[in-house]
Amino acid sequence: MKPYKKISLSLFSGLLLSIAGPDYLSGFFTFIAFVPLLFLEDYFYKNSKKYISFNFFIYSWLSFAFWNLLSMWWAWQPSIYGLVSPLVLNSLLSALIFWAFHIIRLKSGNQLGYLTFVIFYLAFEYLHFNWALAFPWLVLGNSFGRDILFIQWYEFTGVLGGSLWILVVNYFIFMIIKNIFEKQKITKYIIISATLIIIPIIISVIIFYNYSEIKNPQKILIVQPNIDPYTEKFSKLSVEEQLEKMFKLAESSIKEDVDYCIFPETAISEFVIEDNLKKNYKLKVISDFTEKYPKTKVIIGAMTFIQFSENENIPNSAIREEGSDFYIDYYNSALQFDTSEIVQVYHKSQLLMGAEKMPYTGFFKFMKKMKIEIAGGVTWYGTQPEATVFQSNNDTIKTAAIICWESVFGKYNSDFVSKGADLLFVITNDGWWGNTNGHRKHLRISQIRAIETRRSIARCANTGISAFINQKGEIISQSNYWETKTLICEINANQILTFYTKYGDLIGKISAFLSAFVLIYLFFIKLKSFFM
Repeated sequence: MKPYKKISLSLFSGLLLSIAGPDYLSGFFTFIAFVPLLFLEDYFYKNSKKYISFNFFIYSWLSFAFWNLLSMWWAWQPSIYGLVSPLVLNSLLSALIFWAFHIIRLKSGNQLGYLTFVIFYLAFEYLHFNWALAFPWLVLGNSFGRDILFIQWYEFTGVLGGSLWILVVNYFIFMIIKNIFEKQKITKYIIISATLIIIPIIISVIIFYNYSEIKNPQKILIVQPNIDPYTEKFSKLSVEEQLEKMFKLAESSIKEDVDYCIFPETAISEFVIEDNLKKNYKLKVISDFTEKYPKTKVIIGAMTFIQFSENENIPNSAIREEGSDFYIDYYNSALQFDTSEIVQVYHKSQLLMGAEKMPYTGFFKFMKKMKIEIAGGVTWYGTQPEATVFQSNNDTIKTAAIICWESVFGKYNSDFVSKGADLLFVITNDGWWGNTNGHRKHLRISQIRAIETRRSIARCANTGISAFINQKGEIISQSNYWETKTLICEINANQILTFYTKYGDLIGKISAFLSAFVLIYLFFIKLKSFFM
């Protein structure tokens, strides 16, 4: 095979994976996206005496780098690191998974080899939800974000069910094409492929048209202020000026029976101490609003901090103030104001690597001093131990404020629901990426979260796309990008827990267990052959 043909196969897989993304065409392109790469792997498998296995790793990396580039090109705008990280690190890890599958196929044959193609990749995606270098943005199952009619069964499997669907179908379609070239029988593979594609679709369509929301309406007002994060939010406009603009917008649309008024991430764009938030003069407009509309709870994004003295239990993320004995822990937070004297606080805990945290600073202290400078990004943020929910005044409704990047983590979103959240509010600032695919993909992922948890979602963006999403993942109403807008809608609260909410990423856990078992098995086989 000529080098240009190998490169073409690699790039073609990357191209198919990228156009299948929820911000481009359709997730169904993923059913053939790995086929070119599987043919390339098969070529190196058959010519293993001619090539070392590392050759396949290089072409795998090229494929995944091309996918990451086409899918994440817009991420350079806040910082070039936003593009370099997935282009280098995520592509490298993905290629290592494929290389491991290739090596095991070389050593153990087709059955175990192709099994590891599926379980290794699923275990890798599961890892990407749960470790310090987490990057679940390109999880395969996200590709169906615009095809919600066909993924209603995500309420049982979560997004990794979609990834399993994609990987298995790719294998059988690859076998059909391979057997055609080799003039072998294909009937069995056609029947299996058709069954694997059609049955989940039929099940999903049945669920979609038979799902009925329990009527428990809550009237929600969303405020999209459209404040430029580069030129206004953290420089030109004071926090008082921004809050005045936002609450004027809210006043222009609010009705007496509004239950929640939602404002975006970092709407309070200067760090405020969490002590006595009700009495902070900069936030008086919020307290005045809740007194004027006592039924309405205000949920708003804020930049907050807590001060610690030397004799207290100081979090690892806290920073010592120069020339003092105090430590400060900064947070990207969500606050709930109501008529009570207590302001409920939630700290964003799934942080964006590079912009909001640096991994493994407990082991590598020097990394605490490294920063990716973007507008408003002045330090690393602290987190809280677990997801917590906001309680309403009358204790009847619980809600979750999911902050930006957190909406990409399916299990973490379901943790809020397990804690009692009847509604999910996603607050974000998608203006960092300009009018690109970034904010559109972020919206599609919220639609998936609605299906997994069967929770209605109110999504409030500083700018981007604010939207109301029902429990089937349908967008009820939405704003446009770069638009100053308020949206008001009734959405139903829900208290029923889905299978996925109860049991989490079972597919990921099983795949991780099987992957570990395969590796241990191969290790002992190798060890046995060494002593025999």
